[in-house]
Amino acid sequence: MTMPSKTILEFDDTVVTFSSGSGMLSRLAGRSTEFNAVDHVTLSVRKGEILGIAGESGSGKTTICKAALGLHGTAGGTIMLDGQKTSLTGGALQMVFQDPLSSLNPRQTVAQALEVPLRLHGHATRDGVAEAIDALLKDVGLGKQFRDRFPHELSGGQLQRAAIARALATKPRVLFADEAVSKLDVSVRAQILNLLKRLRTSHDLTIVFVTHDLHVARFLCDRIAIMYFGKLLEVGPTAQVYADPKHPYTRELLGTLDKTRPTTASTRDIFNPMTDDIRACRYLNRCPHAMEKCAKVHPDQRRTGPDHHTACYLYEDTAQ
Repeated sequence: MTMPSKTILEFDDTVVTFSSGSGMLSRLAGRSTEFNAVDHVTLSVRKGEILGIAGESGSGKTTICKAALGLHGTAGGTIMLDGQKTSLTGGALQMVFQDPLSSLNPRQTVAQALEVPLRLHGHATRDGVAEAIDALLKDVGLGKQFRDRFPHELSGGQLQRAAIARALATKPRVLFADEAVSKLDVSVRAQILNLLKRLRTSHDLTIVFVTHDLHVARFLCDRIAIMYFGKLLEVGPTAQVYADPKHPYTRELLGTLDKTRPTTASTRDIFNPMTDDIRACRYLNRCPHAMEKCAKVHPDQRRTGPDHHTACYLYEDTAQ
């Protein structure tokens, strides 16, 4: 498959700030109660691709997607969809959440859940809404018999298909899938992943897929971005990142996936935004290759291969 090249969604120096801990205790300790859950991230999403954002819990991967949707405010930088602020793009961005049962209204049937966005965004008239609902159900592999069912009457896979149909109702250009298969059985998980692949083509979608499961990312994604405590550490074509991971953290993640690949992690503590120097490399405490300069300034992204960039002082920028 030819990799898409046109940028559709652009995160430029994006910052999302959260508060943490007790304000009084933090003040007594002389520490700020705020930290950057997304810390100056610049990342381009290309039209028509499936981009995976991977990392451990707390890495900021969900937060950056919610910021694009306006569910979290930004403290710096910009997020643009084809040159326009994402807050002005209506239903062009949609998200499928990890838990479809909690994301659907328990008092609405599947048909009612689909009718609201269809009518709200002007994609179906009163006379044409039933036909539009049936078309959406067909697109996600559900029949007409599911129209009048409530969420509690659906299986996990059926719930996620209904949630995907609701997201499609606004005719989005970019679909965020936040751990969208993590709560599903293995066999159902494969079905939903294949569905997303088909919808990418049939609905001309760009998909941003958030996951902690590197098996899933390898199967689904064209490119993968690795995040750790708010920082983007590595981004590149999925096959390239798996074959030749550059950042020590990526190697650690892949080492847990492939037992024949040695991990690089030390036994030192993970980064703590309330006690550690936020100017330093986020991976400093765990990195076996840490250098003096790593403790002073977090490294910028360096070009480490064709369409492959890594934030690590182990490499010189090959573009220079």
